Amino acid sequence: MTNYTQHASFYRAALLLGLISGESVVLWADEIIARDADAPVSVLNLAMISPDDLSELRHALFPLAATTESLEVVHALLGITQRDYASKQRDTKDTVTVIRQTRSFLPLPANYHDEIGILQNDHMLAAANVIGDTNEVARRLSNWLAQFAGAESAFLKENVCQDG
Repeated sequence: MTNYTQHASFYRAALLLGLISGESVVLWADEIIARDADAPVSVLNLAMISPDDLSELRHALFPLAATTESLEVVHALLGITQRDYASKQRDTKDTVTVIRQTRSFLPLPANYHDEIGILQNDHMLAAANVIGDTNEVARRLSNWLAQFAGAESAFLKENVCQDG
């Protein structure tokens, strides 16, 4: 594992889930280059990609990233999701979409997988006025995400060149 593996895994998955901008990734690469004279060639390549080309950024992160996201990375991704939901940057429907995609694309502990599935199904049923209340689902979603509050801080700008 390189010094940057955890961060590359985080940024790659965060781009996939739509949780960060391409600018964040390029800034991360630029800051590594500024601080590390021995930065991997992959980081140099990453810095040259347009921040708007999310697919190419994800592709460039691949050689730096772990083959499977760690639980720490998953927690950080859910931490961003919690932050965005709590700040109203993302509504309940969009947040349920993000956690559903997290469930589909990333390795999760069985209990997270099950809890997300329940929230997803309950939201779908409540939104269709079949059973349940969307406000109750929103409250439960907020409560579930609260356990991840702040987990993203290990991966964001202030810790840009350290592995979590």
